[in-house]
Amino acid sequence: MKQEFSNREKHILKMAISLMVKDGFEEVTITKLSNWTKLDETFIRKTFPSDLKLKMSAMEYAAFLWVNKIRSHAESINDPNEKLCYVVKEFAFGTEEYGQSLSLYIDIWAKIRKYNQSVDTAWLKKSLLEIYNYYVSFFNELYFNEGNSRDDNSLAWLMVVLSDGIHIQSLLDNMEINREIIVNQLCCLIKCNEK
Repeated sequence: MKQEFSNREKHILKMAISLMVKDGFEEVTITKLSNWTKLDETFIRKTFPSDLKLKMSAMEYAAFLWVNKIRSHAESINDPNEKLCYVVKEFAFGTEEYGQSLSLYIDIWAKIRKYNQSVDTAWLKKSLLEIYNYYVSFFNELYFNEGNSRDDNSLAWLMVVLSDGIHIQSLLDNMEINREIIVNQLCCLIKCNEK
């Protein structure tokens, strides 16, 4: 997954993320983004030659921003247990700050399911997997840096999948989820894994 973005890309992608959150993944096109932002369509197409490339680049950029925000704060926490619980909390509830972000992933999953055999779908799967692998690598980076020795990705994948599940549940059930209990339980499960 791309981790360096030019100023031009950042500007376009921030606008694309805002428009996708507002209107949904499927609704965003280069033309619509151009009309909404008053950016020249040719200017956008020079960087992102297709609607799908623009949208998935925006998803990658959003993942990059989220990971770096969490990494920056986690680095300031000295206590390993506190750091672990902070990261777990952000994985479990972080996208609530951007309530529509999970809906964008659901839109992508629906598109993959609907057009399962197309070329675009193969590229979408690859792009989405790169984003998920980025989340897994990030979790492992923080977890292993605390001196843990597990040598596979199962715990990190479990965190990513649980995160999606918690977000889906929060979309289905408007009742307040007890975040503290969920975070404490997840931290406890991870600590048990260390033994």
